[in-house]
Amino acid sequence: MKKFFTISTFIMSMFLFFNVSTAKADTFGGGRSNSNRNIMVYLDSSVANSSYYNSIYSYARSYWSNTGTSFSGFLVASSNSPTSDEYCVSTTATSGLLGRTYPYKRVNGSSVTATNNEYWEWCKIFIYSNQMDAYSMTDDQRRSNAAHEIGHSLKLAHTTANTSSVMLQGIQSIQPTSYDIGQLRSKWNSI
Repeated sequence: MKKFFTISTFIMSMFLFFNVSTAKADTFGGGRSNSNRNIMVYLDSSVANSSYYNSIYSYARSYWSNTGTSFSGFLVASSNSPTSDEYCVSTTATSGLLGRTYPYKRVNGSSVTATNNEYWEWCKIFIYSNQMDAYSMTDDQRRSNAAHEIGHSLKLAHTTANTSSVMLQGIQSIQPTSYDIGQLRSKWNSI
């Protein structure tokens, strides 16, 4: 009996060790290239000329501010620069695609697409009005969608945890949760 207990304890320990050591984090590797931890934001004309979508993005940005991380917050720029995230509203032919974040880095003075795990200089963030309209999304759901995409620009991935999170894929009506803020703290306080 003692031998069985010892063997089963060893097997259970190995199971836990391998599951914990291979668990996928809910953040992307790398970081953001700007060292002052403020994200500069430029509102594309699709946002700047629409008080409705300007408000959607404004609420979504405010959800991520004051999170107790070394990430400081967002500064809205009056003109676009090579290091400003650009917020856009557009349409897409891809059914069910509610938004997308495209990361960029600088190589030899030019902006090129970056991978998820590289350091990013800036992002172009889209929310797709035709898809949100097709699903009759409420204002709260649209704010949640914008917050989700901004979360990607902060290097958060889709959540793999079975928990309430604005980083879950799909339509929801929530702000960043304590889980999301914990992931943000884990990411930004470790860079």
